[in-house]
Amino acid sequence: GSERHPEVIVPDGNDNVVVFWCGHGAKKCLMWGSNDVVYGYQIADIIQSMTYRKMLWSMDACYSGTIGEACEGIPGVLFITAANANETSKADMKDPEMGIWLSNGFTRSFQETIDDNPNITMRDLYYNVARHTIGSHATVYNHTMYGNMFTNTMQEYLK
Repeated sequence: GSERHPEVIVPDGNDNVVVFWCGHGAKKCLMWGSNDVVYGYQIADIIQSMTYRKMLWSMDACYSGTIGEACEGIPGVLFITAANANETSKADMKDPEMGIWLSNGFTRSFQETIDDNPNITMRDLYYNVARHTIGSHATVYNHTMYGNMFTNTMQEYLK
């Protein structure tokens, strides 16, 4: 930890970790604010320095597929992204009073699907989210290194 972030969760080999990113992205990076970025290779380095049982990254950002591509080959990690490596992610829910975009189909569908069925398999979670993502192509990365998407469920992360 640090003064700015005093509490840090350190997983061990028995923990399943979920990372949900909803924000801005560009090719090969995710963005914080207007100037701070983290690159796909940096995320790969962070993941590879960690100990965990399984890890799920759900990413709602433009070009989020480039992060999934950068992390291919890491054992036990699955990426489900709102957009592939070559496209932007489109918002589709706007607050008329505030005049701002609040969410898109990927994020909304991801949450609603898990709320409706916490035992959903990763395969079915992906297919449901992909059907409800408009304007970009929800994509799965690193599934061959993750495990069986027909038997692994979201419930493993919710215990």
